[in-house]
Amino acid sequence: EAGRGIPNVVPPPDVDGSVDAFKSICDGSIVNGDADKTYAYVKMMAALWIGYMARSQANNIRFVTMSPGACAGTDIMKYNPLIKRVLLTFMMQVYKMLGKGHTIEVGAKRYVDALTEEEKYKSGVFYASREGLTGAVSDQSEGWDIFTRESYQDAANTTIAGFLSS
Repeated sequence: EAGRGIPNVVPPPDVDGSVDAFKSICDGSIVNGDADKTYAYVKMMAALWIGYMARSQANNIRFVTMSPGACAGTDIMKYNPLIKRVLLTFMMQVYKMLGKGHTIEVGAKRYVDALTEEEKYKSGVFYASREGLTGAVSDQSEGWDIFTRESYQDAANTTIAGFLSS
């Protein structure tokens, strides 16, 4: 969900789709050390790259981007400062009790469903919670078309390939 932004938590990533914009994600200059922004931008870039891979391998391999949603009990807070980590870990438990988060098992089931339900989960699509951080999943391009922009996918791929070859 972070890859498209989470209302009241992290804004949607703001990039112009250029290779330079994606380089600024990889070198960290666009996020200025903000762990939440880093997470959101990297998730967005990964979804775009997977969209590229789905197009380039259309007949050979199926690529699906699936967010596990807000799972209590993961290590997502691991690299945050101690106070933020403790606070967010507590908040995740509260979110789960309020129905705004779910268990690791629910998140894992999303991955299994994406693997086994080929007709429902299409290659090249980024799936995440339809609303908020839990509940039914949907194609995220329905709310933010950036994920279907081939020029963005191409720029993400060019950037990643450049970093891998250097």
